[in-house]
Order: sequence, then C-alpha cells, then structure tokens
Amino acid sequence: MKTVLDANVLISAAFGGVPALAVKLAFQGEVWISSDIKKELLAVSPHLPKRLSQQQLLIWNSALLPLMTKMNLAQVDHHLHLSRDPKDDIYLSLAKAVSADFLVTGDLDLLSIAKEKLKSAGLERLSIVTPRIFLGRAKR
Repeated sequence: MKTVLDANVLISAAFGGVPALAVKLAFQGEVWISSDIKKELLAVSPHLPKRLSQQQLLIWNSALLPLMTKMNLAQVDHHLHLSRDPKDDIYLSLAKAVSADFLVTGDLDLLSIAKEKLKSAGLERLSIVTPRIFLGRAKR
C-alpha cells in the first residue's frame, strides 16, 4: 500500500485521534513525500504558534523531522494541474509519480476531485480519502 499524506493530516496526527491512527496505519505500508511537500511542511511550522499551544507546538516540532525521515522521498518530474487550489497539485503529482493507492487529506479541494478527472490524469488507482475513511478501507 502506497500512501501520500497531506500536511493537514500530519499536523492533526501530532495531537492524536483519528488522524494519528491513520498515519500509523499508513506507515504499515509505504508513505511517500516529495521535496515540494517537505518544503511545505517546514514552511508551515513558523505559522503554527498562532494556532497551537506551546505544548502542542513542542509536540509538532519534535515529531516532524523523525516522521519525514521515515517517508520515502520521490522525484516528481511531471506536475499535474487538477485541483481547484493549485497548491494542492503537489500531492496529486506525487501520487502519480509513485502510483499511490491513497491520498489522505481533509482538504475539500482534493476530496471533491471527480474519479473521472483522476482517471484521465492517469490516477485511476488513487483514492482520495479522509483519515476516517482511510482507516476503514486500508484495514481490509
């Protein structure tokens, strides 16, 4: 099972609950990251103090680098343009590059992409799902 995890899922996972369970399950297979997604994760950290308590921020900062080192780094040569939000296309491009089975996200722009649109972009095997749905499907 090859999985791509959206930054919002990784941030939420640092604090437990369903996202943490989904991330843990994803790591039973292959979890992939690209240099663009690494940059996004590192760039979001300075903005988190506005949203998180000091303790939550410490948890996030201590979890980020170890988590990224466990991910497989992929070279993305072809960039897709499928999402309503162009910033989300880095996840779709990575999913295509590694032939991912799942893209786990809470982002409605990604979740709303029609299966036909994915298929026409060569992503017929990709399921874009929330952490809760991922838990149900990936356990099968």
